[in-house]
Amino acid sequence: MVTKIIEKLIDKRSVLVVEDDPDLRAAIADTLAADGHAVTVARDGHEALEILRQGARPDVILLDLTMPRMDGLEFRVQQAQDPRFAHIPVVVMTAVEAMALQAASSGLCNFLFKPIDLEQMNSVIGRWTTADPPATTA
Repeated sequence: MVTKIIEKLIDKRSVLVVEDDPDLRAAIADTLAADGHAVTVARDGHEALEILRQGARPDVILLDLTMPRMDGLEFRVQQAQDPRFAHIPVVVMTAVEAMALQAASSGLCNFLFKPIDLEQMNSVIGRWTTADPPATTA
C-alpha cells in the first residue's frame, strides 16, 4: 500500500504556480491538482526563487508577470542565471500583450492571456508535464 502511494507521488508531474492574486492562485492550483499534478505555489518571484533554491524542481513554472516585490520578468532573469533551475520551462500569464512580447525575448515557452481559460491552461501545462515534453531554448 505504501509503495503504491510513493509510486503515485513519483509519477506526478509538478508545477510551480507563481501568482500574487490569492483567488486566482487557488483556482489554478485546484484545477492543476484535479488534473493530477503536484502543485507548489508562490506569491511572487522572490518567493518562487526561494522555493527553487531550497531544492524544488518542478517540471514547469506557471508565472504571472505583474507582481509586487519581484515581478515575473525579474524572476525570469534570475532563474535563467542559475544553472540549477535555468532549464525549467516557463509559461507566462499576463493580461498585457506588450508584456508578453517583452517576455518572449527571455526564452519563455508559452503564454496564457488573462482572464485565464482553465481548460486551455491544462492543455498548455500538459505539454510540459508529459513523459516527453518539447525541448526548451531556456
